[in-house]
Amino acid sequence: MTVYTEYAYNGADNSIDLVLTEDGAPVDITPTTRMVAILIQGTAEVVIDSALVPAGFDWTSQGANGVLIFTPQNAALGLTGEYQLRLKVYDNSNVNGLVWIHETDSVDQVRVRVEDSEPVAA
Repeated sequence: MTVYTEYAYNGADNSIDLVLTEDGAPVDITPTTRMVAILIQGTAEVVIDSALVPAGFDWTSQGANGVLIFTPQNAALGLTGEYQLRLKVYDNSNVNGLVWIHETDSVDQVRVRVEDSEPVAA
């Protein structure tokens, strides 16, 4: 298992680009109708739903190559800290959602770290 930590910065345009794969190959996610990211910190969960916060997700511009562009800072929730990610993907074939990334059961786990300011370039 590999654990990846991805960074987002409040007040900046950084994105977290996730490549969604099946059997090691990128999957075309352009048919997606909705995405829900659950950010987990201890026992607390923050839900970011594309139906409510469309600015937090972009699966159309690079979705044919399996790339989800995720910007949790665009949810304007004032998030800071490190979270484990659970990602549910919805389309016409999976109307109840398909858990694509799980915080404990995925081969690759993703942690999302949201900070208040971007690092200063050296």
